[in-house]
Order: sequence, then structure tokens, then C-alpha cells
Amino acid sequence: MIEETKFRISDSPVIYIDSQRAHDLDREIALQKLYYRPEGYYRTVEKMHNASRIAGYNFSLTDIKNWLNKQITFWFINLDQNLFSMLLLIIYRL
Repeated sequence: MIEETKFRISDSPVIYIDSQRAHDLDREIALQKLYYRPEGYYRTVEKMHNASRIAGYNFSLTDIKNWLNKQITFWFINLDQNLFSMLLLIIYRL
């Protein structure tokens, strides 16, 4: 005899959430809110870390440093002056 397999269909769909990705997204949004608001111009990792602590977040210095390094404005601010001059020269020659 053939056994029948009965599947139970849930009344509502199940959504699986990766907790690490959710945490990363929360951190990304929180740091964007801090960094891109008008009074949020932080030139160093330590200043950004202090601002995040005041705002109630507990991000590590490494997390903040990695996030800041992805931001183009932070990259240009910390770019070596000679390298920046060369980059401008290349851009203007194009």
C-alpha cells in the first residue's frame, strides 16, 4: 500500500530572519542617522563612537571604523594631501 503524506499548511506564512543581517542593518541605519545629520560631522572614529554612546548605541570601535571607511566623505577627509592633489589632477585632465 502507498502511504499518504499529509502536509500541514500553516495559516500564516513563516518568514525566516537572519539575526546577524538584521543586526548589521540596524547598525547601518543608526550610523547613517548619526553621521549624515547636520550636526553629525565626526572627523574621527573616536568622536563617532562617543556620539553613538550618547545616542544609546553600543557599537565597537572596529564596527564604526569599518563603517566610516566605506563612506566616501570620510575617505576624502583622511586622504593624504599629496594623493588628493594627484587625484584632482587626474580628474581635471579627463
